[in-house]
Amino acid sequence: MTDMPILPLPWSVKSLRKMRTLCLERCKLRDMSSIGELESLEILSFVGSNVKRLPEEVGQLTQLRLLDLTDCEELTTIPPNVLSKLSSLESLNMMNSFVNWSGEDEEDMQRNNPSLSELKMLPCLRSLEVNILDVSLIPRDLLLENLIKFKIYVGSYWLVSLTHRYSTTLKLRIDEGIISLPNCITLLLKQAQYLILEYCPQVLKNVLYDMRREHFQNLRGLELYGNSDIECIVDTIISKPGALFPSLEKLEVVSMENLKEICHAHLPATSFSALQELDLKYLPKFVCLWKEGTEGDICLVNLRKASVHTCHKLKILFPLRTATDRGLLRYLCVFNCEILQGIFSDNIAVSGEEMGEIVLPMLNTLELSLLPQLKTFCPTLNEMSSSDDNHDMPLFGGNVKFPELEELILRELPKMKSLWHLQVPEESFGRLKVLRITRCNAISKLIPFNMVQRLNNFESLSIINCDMVKEIFEIKGLVDETSAKSVNLPPLKDLVLCGLSELNHLWWNQGSFGYVSLQFLSLLTITRCDSLTYIFSLSALRGLNQLQRLEIESCALVKEIVSFELREDSNMVVFPQLHTLRLNHLPELTSFYKDHKALDWPSLKNLTIANCPQLKTFPASQCEQIAGHVGNLSSTEPPLFNEKVSFPNTEELHIHYMENLVEVWHNKLPDQTFSSLQLLDVRGCERLLDVGPTYMLPRLQMLSKLYIEDCCSVEEIFVTKSALNQDDIHVSLFSLTELRLKSLPKLKHIWWDTDSRCRSLHFQNLTSLEVSGCDQLKYILSTSIMKGLAQLQELRISSCELVEEVVSKDISVEDQVEVLSSLQVLKVTNCPMMKMFATFLNQSNLRFENHVSDEFFGREVLLPMLEKLSIEGLSISAGLWHNQLQSNSFHHLNKLKVKRCKNLLRLVPELKDLKSLYVEECDSLEEILGIEQSITGAHENHLVCTLSDVNLQNLPRLAEIWWNKDLNGILRYPMFSSLKVIKCDGLRKVFSASVIKHFLHLEELHLANCLIMKEVVADDERDEYAGEDVVFPQLHSLGLLNLPNLTSFCAGSFTVKFPSLEYLNLEACPDMQMFTLGPLVTPKLNAVVLENGEQFWKDDLNSTIKHLSMAKV
Repeated sequence: MTDMPILPLPWSVKSLRKMRTLCLERCKLRDMSSIGELESLEILSFVGSNVKRLPEEVGQLTQLRLLDLTDCEELTTIPPNVLSKLSSLESLNMMNSFVNWSGEDEEDMQRNNPSLSELKMLPCLRSLEVNILDVSLIPRDLLLENLIKFKIYVGSYWLVSLTHRYSTTLKLRIDEGIISLPNCITLLLKQAQYLILEYCPQVLKNVLYDMRREHFQNLRGLELYGNSDIECIVDTIISKPGALFPSLEKLEVVSMENLKEICHAHLPATSFSALQELDLKYLPKFVCLWKEGTEGDICLVNLRKASVHTCHKLKILFPLRTATDRGLLRYLCVFNCEILQGIFSDNIAVSGEEMGEIVLPMLNTLELSLLPQLKTFCPTLNEMSSSDDNHDMPLFGGNVKFPELEELILRELPKMKSLWHLQVPEESFGRLKVLRITRCNAISKLIPFNMVQRLNNFESLSIINCDMVKEIFEIKGLVDETSAKSVNLPPLKDLVLCGLSELNHLWWNQGSFGYVSLQFLSLLTITRCDSLTYIFSLSALRGLNQLQRLEIESCALVKEIVSFELREDSNMVVFPQLHTLRLNHLPELTSFYKDHKALDWPSLKNLTIANCPQLKTFPASQCEQIAGHVGNLSSTEPPLFNEKVSFPNTEELHIHYMENLVEVWHNKLPDQTFSSLQLLDVRGCERLLDVGPTYMLPRLQMLSKLYIEDCCSVEEIFVTKSALNQDDIHVSLFSLTELRLKSLPKLKHIWWDTDSRCRSLHFQNLTSLEVSGCDQLKYILSTSIMKGLAQLQELRISSCELVEEVVSKDISVEDQVEVLSSLQVLKVTNCPMMKMFATFLNQSNLRFENHVSDEFFGREVLLPMLEKLSIEGLSISAGLWHNQLQSNSFHHLNKLKVKRCKNLLRLVPELKDLKSLYVEECDSLEEILGIEQSITGAHENHLVCTLSDVNLQNLPRLAEIWWNKDLNGILRYPMFSSLKVIKCDGLRKVFSASVIKHFLHLEELHLANCLIMKEVVADDERDEYAGEDVVFPQLHSLGLLNLPNLTSFCAGSFTVKFPSLEYLNLEACPDMQMFTLGPLVTPKLNAVVLENGEQFWKDDLNSTIKHLSMAKV
């Protein structure tokens, strides 16, 4: 079965009449009229399912033998004779699935699919799969001569990704006046073994003139695509004797615009002797792969991938007798080409000697990329007819070998100027292991002396923009300059570097060659480099002991990250196994070490720091004079950590733009420094002014996030430095779990107190909060911060400008206050002086508002487990509830949103488990959802609701809907789906006719600018709804739009209906003139829409609204 549900199928599937397999797979389905009662089925499937008709009891199955219908992509029918009654089928499938064949000049009551002459009644078919969109829907008397497997395709529909081991495929795509084929595609092009041709003018010159007189010899691959009048793929003066493709094993070619070769004349021997991929791509006028003697004894010795790409008239890629031995190549690439000049050549080597070797056995990647005129990897013929920039020839040379290269890649290469020789071979690059280089700009040195001890499995490197690098390695001939031994270079383990503007030095701080080891580095990254000035020494940190990331970024003349050295012995710096650090823009960093060592860091776990303007400590300090107390603009700046830090196991920190920070810690830090912090963040900093002491909330107890953001001189979050009796502070963070405060202009509290000073604060696993602009707060919480906030579950508040509450009070709090019990979102937004949601429970009313008066919550609030809410502009004056709430408050509300609020005027939450309802601009609303306090207990035999969506928008003073005041229908509308209404301008109806039997799951509607609407149903002169009807079960869409004074969509004398409409729209509507006033039904409509999505129709929907109201007269 697999992903189910299977709506119907049983009549207890006639007790499975000896079922033999079934499957159903990704499922959903429905009905399937008990699949012909399964008369001993023999497999079936429906792989991707949601079928959309096949049954007609699947031809009563007469012992089926597979079927499948692979991905089904909503199949779209099949009957007529249900695949001509399947006479013991033997496979079929249909790939991404059925594409509505029919044809053979339709009729048979206008068919409604198959044909393909029901695959000539199938006697025991032997697999197929299919697609076919056209080649005029094949027969001419279909022969599939007992295929043994296949896939087929033919026209342009092709979602399938080919994953091959053949057995037998084909695909064509045939346009432009066709010129012959079927007989079933000329006997499936001699039993394919995968082919695909694509744009096929004149069916690819009659399938490359019958593959140059029938040397298909069980093809095994090919492809081709854009053709455009070819200019060769083979010719051999219209062959017969001898090889050509014997048994090809892929080729692909792609856009072709007048190809120019792959062969032409004389080629055989065993031609492409089982090629094993190649590729090539856009090719404008490609020039070659084969001419030159026209390669008798051709030899690609089972190539194993190659690629090439845009080609721009190539200029060599191979010959050298199709390179003496490619020994199972293993990928190569090349890419944009513009007159390539290399990757083998010869033309009987001229340069004073024969060319000799090349080898490559089992290359293992290479790639080279954009290439304008490469400079070498093998030319000669006087290095492809010389030129002045021809000196410094290598890009390898010495005549190449590579045993088992292991990647290289190089990218743009303008005329490379080196990358080794001085007699490389001795089996070449010692199994390299990556390099990458990127723009190249005529490199200047990179690795010899001579290939620093032959790279012994070098691991990664990178380099990137290059602008004349100026070394990386070499290390003056690896001579020890008064011996302290060691040098061990590569195996590197990553490094990167990036812009490099003439690097100026590192490797690795050459002064003391004895320490150039970097024993298996483990990333580094440096970025734009701008001529460095320092990253390491202190004798290259004694080998770096497997660094584990460090990153530095934009550089412009760094100024330290270690350096300084008077050959003293260590008194720490160490980084064993750093784990991340990043520092970022750095303009002239000034320190992370300038003596007075210590730092240690086992094993850091992230840090960052960011734009750095002249850092100020992190250590350095000849014991900078630090005032004996901390956190005060008059202190002589530093810390940013210090007492020579140690960080045990940091777990993130960040800090960002820093502009001369003014503290973050010290007063004698170590003792497990930030005791495994768990984030913090901070950002803009503009001379900070706190996020510190209260004495680092006993070293932050594994914080779990916090963030602060743009900072502009914070004015506390923490602090209280000594003037409190320590017994009066019971602050704890119990592993916070978010908070985030954002722009903060001069915060003025939240380390939450109203002058009873930090008493009994807990925040037991807070679970979000966020506050935003802050503009000097005036409250967000207290009442001794809501009994420890018992797992808040989000809140968010936003632009703030002097809040005026969300809670407050504090003195003699009453025990029953339980305002937030595990909240579940709420969000408030712009706040201008919010007023209430607590001033203080305004005589039993919590409320959000801007003019002191009624509600905005109220009746002791509670909120148990709210589930979203929102609200926005505020200034509420009356409403947003009370009216005897409680009985567990807004009982799992389930979204609401209200928006700009301009002096609200009601909105009561008495429909349990709401499920959406936006409302928007509000201009003095005049009720929504009132219904006399949701029809009190007297009528409680109905009351369901659980709304689904609604919307409404501008609302100037609404004037009705909820729901046309119910008049004893007493609600229901199980899960009515969508509505919208938009500007509203005083409505004048959307429904009544006594509330359209409670909407039977509406499914969209819309309406728009309203301006005193005038119907969309109405007529409620009741008489218990006269002859009833109206209906719309499950509407499906509608619209209507500008509406000035609509006049109709209903207005009495019912029937109406619409099952299930299928879109209408309509636009401006001036005075409409019908679309109903009596019967109308409209099964599945069949146009209207109008104004720039034009469409229309006439016979019916009241003769398409009386011919669009007599074409607007």
